[in-house]
Amino acid sequence: METETRKSSIGPFDVIKWPDIPGIPGTGRFGAQKYRKEAKDKPGRHQMTLEDVFIKTQWSSSLSHEAHLLHAASGGVGIPLLHWFETVEEKDVMIMDTYGPVMEESFNQAGRYFGMQSLLLFADQFLSRLEFIHSRKIIHGSLSPWSFAFGSHPWQNHQICLVDFATETGRGASVLTDLQAVGQILAYFYTGSDSWERFQNERAYEKDIAPVFDMFRDAVSTHKSVDYGALRDIFQGAYQDLAFCLAIGLNLQGPRAIKHGLQPHLGDLSDMRTDVLFNSLSKKLSEAGTKFQNHNLSDQVSVDLLMSFEKILAIYMVLLVRDRPSSMKKELVLGAYHLPNSLWRDLRWFMNVTEKALHPCRLAIIAKAYKFVTALYEMIPAYGIYWAEYLLALARSRKEIEPDCGKSVWTQTTYYWQDRFNRLEAEKNGSKGRTRKC
Repeated sequence: METETRKSSIGPFDVIKWPDIPGIPGTGRFGAQKYRKEAKDKPGRHQMTLEDVFIKTQWSSSLSHEAHLLHAASGGVGIPLLHWFETVEEKDVMIMDTYGPVMEESFNQAGRYFGMQSLLLFADQFLSRLEFIHSRKIIHGSLSPWSFAFGSHPWQNHQICLVDFATETGRGASVLTDLQAVGQILAYFYTGSDSWERFQNERAYEKDIAPVFDMFRDAVSTHKSVDYGALRDIFQGAYQDLAFCLAIGLNLQGPRAIKHGLQPHLGDLSDMRTDVLFNSLSKKLSEAGTKFQNHNLSDQVSVDLLMSFEKILAIYMVLLVRDRPSSMKKELVLGAYHLPNSLWRDLRWFMNVTEKALHPCRLAIIAKAYKFVTALYEMIPAYGIYWAEYLLALARSRKEIEPDCGKSVWTQTTYYWQDRFNRLEAEKNGSKGRTRKC
């Protein structure tokens, strides 16, 4: 390749390293694994905010279609954001959010073994991602263990993201095709097959597997209309049964009790005492307030703001995980100083401080806050009505500062969260007919 003539920047992004192998990770095709390893190097960075990004290149028109779909799915939980698309030297170049290891890579790191508890939790997130893209009229048609990845932030590394939008819809792909693919991916992880290609060629997913996967496969094939909630209930019920049996059989109580949901890995923060974390949080918020009280947000100050924001979110995640109520509780009433409300006050403060900042800084703060709350929305469902209300407000803020080409998808996202909020409030009030505008 003629790397000497390549541009060192694309729009507002510096290109640190061009991918050596153009291609689309996620389809299981040749080069996908190598691309993923290169992507770890984070080959791009925003010139002002210094936020890392991934870069994909392609010589055919397929990447433009992927960029279009990724843009159409903006605002979805566990969906990376599209930052830039351009044709450079007859190649399409797409710049998007970073993400962590793809599922196939994590599978290898785990010795090609995922426990049943993990698989049941994965299934719930897989189905949530499909429900969202299907609501945006997107059919994938080519899902594989490379299509899903864990989040890139420490406070998001428990969340599964749908990162591959290189769809294949020319072979009669449908909603049913995507759901069947999820069942095959779960069966692949369950059986521990040597490779995805061999698993598919041997049609191993048709052999004896765990009853819960058979139940899911039967539900998908026999129902005329798709009920995503009912499909998730299959795995959620199996998870609760498994956790209950293990808790009794192994006498797992107190600190040893089985945790509900995937846990974020936050390094040293997870080992700190709660009082130390609160003191650290207070100190960092105070430092941020002192530094930005003059509202003079230079480029360097904006970068410092984003770094402080990232650390504050990580502390909040540890505190919220420790304070997490039982998943059996459907909803909780929050006081003014409960953690979710304290978090929201601090998120709004950061957004207010950056109102006069340059557009990239403001956009980065809102995007990071939005991604953080989506992680909480799935991890702590007992506060779901509050998370939905916060996400609705964040989606509206994002829509306000989007260019005209991006306003329509974020308008759809505000409708999505308004609907979620209304449904949760109706459940809380015991009447599905009463809703209100946030």
